[in-house]
Amino acid sequence: MTQIQQLQGKIVDELGVMEDDIHVTRDEDTMTFYLPPNKLEDAENTLDRELEMLEEHDHKYLVKADIQ
Repeated sequence: MTQIQQLQGKIVDELGVMEDDIHVTRDEDTMTFYLPPNKLEDAENTLDRELEMLEEHDHKYLVKADIQ
């Protein structure tokens, strides 16, 4: 299992994000997905990495995670 697959699995299984909503960049160094605002800190702890908030919407954030 690749690092991308492992990270996607955690995002789906532990954060409840749909797999189709996770987007990996062409060079496969980052991925983006939406999260409810109250799950941002949990997501950082679960994925063991900082997430960069790209956009803030009323009920969700678009965040970016580095894969490496």
